[in-house]
Amino acid sequence: MIGGYDGISYYPNVQVIDLEDPDSECAPLINYPSGVFYPTVAYTDGRLRACGGVSTESGAAAASAACYEYDVDEETWSREERN
Repeated sequence: MIGGYDGISYYPNVQVIDLEDPDSECAPLINYPSGVFYPTVAYTDGRLRACGGVSTESGAAAASAACYEYDVDEETWSREERN
């Protein structure tokens, strides 16, 4: 899960849960690089990728075209360059 909203502010927090493990609990990761909600997220090859969604960086909600990748081993987010 990326982001959240408490009725006042949007959050860049990230949590991961293993849907195949009934005993799995949410595990926090380093915050997403920007405040965003409704991104499309996939976990493949040991990397979490998130694209799009609605960004709140400018103070107003706007569609985001940004894609970021989280390296689980390095515990870092990096912006993916798109051609």
